[in-house]
Amino acid sequence: MIVGNFKVFHVRTDDYNPFTVVFKINNKPYNFIFDCGASISACCCDTYLKEFQNFRLIRCTTLLRDYNGDTFVPEGQFMADVEYNGRATQMEFFVVPNGGPNLVGRDWMQLFNVKTNLINNILVNSETDKLKNKYPLRFREEIGKFTYQERPVLFAYKKIIEDGLDKLEMEGIITPVDSSECVKLLVPVLKVNGSIRLYGDYKIAINKHLKYFNFPLPRIEEVFEKLSRGQHFSKTDLTVA
Repeated sequence: MIVGNFKVFHVRTDDYNPFTVVFKINNKPYNFIFDCGASISACCCDTYLKEFQNFRLIRCTTLLRDYNGDTFVPEGQFMADVEYNGRATQMEFFVVPNGGPNLVGRDWMQLFNVKTNLINNILVNSETDKLKNKYPLRFREEIGKFTYQERPVLFAYKKIIEDGLDKLEMEGIITPVDSSECVKLLVPVLKVNGSIRLYGDYKIAINKHLKYFNFPLPRIEEVFEKLSRGQHFSKTDLTVA
């Protein structure tokens, strides 16, 4: 239900008994079902006619909404002397149509400090403390760094690869860093002329961070159609791309 800007939720199952609490209304005990999602406490018309008919029912225009989303106006509300755990005060009690149990909402629960102690004890797993003490660097608050194992390289190609990396650095294509979250493994490929082309293996650490955008390649007819209207052309050298 929704009472004004307040919500009352209702979930029922036959597997477990609901949590109940006993309140005294005019010194007579009544069982109430906890509904911590409800902001008000209520009873049905049958209960009102049977137990609380001596209380004057006050008409109200508060709009309610049940858990199915249907809205309705309650039959009214009445004031009663409510007692719990040695504390007594006057509280409002809503009367709703159709049958159902007595519900205690957050209004009564907060005023009378009603709590459900479902957690009796919390034990810290000693094994967790052992792991934290054994691997303190793995349990730091700041973001950690992970280093991938480099691929083995033949000694015959090691000098050629180092020269190739130095050349790329001098040309400003790559920049050395101490660490990076988007690391790639180096894959050297031997070319026919005896030189080595350097590739990067992106599938391990970089691909999972990429956002895929599908742009299909144009057909050759579309390319020729666009080039037919061109006047200036250029070419790209992909030798070391």
